[in-house]
Amino acid sequence: MIRRRYLHGSPYDESYFPYSEPIVPKRDNIYELEEVYNWTDEYDTIMSKIDSDIFKVTRIERVKNTFLEKAFELRKKQYPEQGVKQLFHITKPKAANSICKHNFNWRLFGKSSNHHSRGQGVYFATSSEHAATFFQKRNDQRVIFLVDVLVGSICVGKKAMSLPSDSADSSVDKIKNYESLVKYEDNVFYPSYKITFTFKGNSENQIARYQRPQAIDSLGNQADTDSSKVLAACTVTAAVVGAGLLGLYLYKKHQNNRRDNA
Repeated sequence: MIRRRYLHGSPYDESYFPYSEPIVPKRDNIYELEEVYNWTDEYDTIMSKIDSDIFKVTRIERVKNTFLEKAFELRKKQYPEQGVKQLFHITKPKAANSICKHNFNWRLFGKSSNHHSRGQGVYFATSSEHAATFFQKRNDQRVIFLVDVLVGSICVGKKAMSLPSDSADSSVDKIKNYESLVKYEDNVFYPSYKITFTFKGNSENQIARYQRPQAIDSLGNQADTDSSKVLAACTVTAAVVGAGLLGLYLYKKHQNNRRDNA
């Protein structure tokens, strides 16, 4: 090693140690968005999952956040046999930046929607058209995320549920062929794709098919609430009418018997 010594009062040679900028992490650049172009197979695969009758997609971007990716990979080890399912989450554009940076925050349940009837967590939909039912105003630009989600075991959710019951990992609207899934932990999901879109002009009629209120029976099967109410009302009405007709029939028969005996 060569040591350079200076006499007292001699100037310091700045070229001896070349100047370099201090390395400071830039918090604004902790993620990147890589555009997925419409001539690629990747674009076609994503678009095949989007309902073209409802959504007019203007841009698809791949989310690259190394920290969230690593955290998600670690959580996957806790779900060794469950695998990953791709689900949807619609939000406002102003919330997309925070999601790409910090992931979804289940603690903010109920802040952006009044559809939280299956638990106090982050909601995901199994289809893009079902995700669209979570928004009442459809005249402006929105963002829908295609999300990798660790599902695990499931149970039927309730509005006041802060954690899934029966040691389940997720709550759902129904056990068989569920459409909504709720997560209650950090980093058990990863926002893989950010999809910017607007609702098409005829989307109202398409979305209406998925907006009927739903009820859950004791077996966790889903039934249409309106239909259930109508069926119950019809059953009661039929019972009342039937009882009335039977009473009238027995009364007339009794009267006829009295005449014959007379």
